[in-house]
Amino acid sequence: MTGQVKEEIITRMGELGCIVEDGCLTFQPTLMRKTEFLTKAREFTYFNISKEKSQMEIQKDELVYTYCQVPIVYHLSDKDWLINIYYTDGKVENIKSNKISKTVSQSIFSRNNLIKEIRVECPASSLLF
Repeated sequence: MTGQVKEEIITRMGELGCIVEDGCLTFQPTLMRKTEFLTKAREFTYFNISKEKSQMEIQKDELVYTYCQVPIVYHLSDKDWLINIYYTDGKVENIKSNKISKTVSQSIFSRNNLIKEIRVECPASSLLF
């Protein structure tokens, strides 16, 4: 990769607001624009941790990207922060915050295939634009 490509990747992660603080994955998408969220449902294709091609349906008012091959879906909402963590064993964990614990964050960083997907209810008021 060229230096410019690396800079653009780092910049985009900053815009998406996906940062690590004290070992915890934190979501602060304050530089996101509401216009970046989907206006209609679309299919998202990615490669999961097992290197298998996977697809998921992304709805209106959502945006998706992967972090360590785990899909992270932002849903634009009028509610407060809520993170839903979907585990590969079917378990779902709900967190009323914009921060994930160190333990769960470490599972994502280590790519141990315990986390299938993360959905973040993102308050529209937290966006700058």
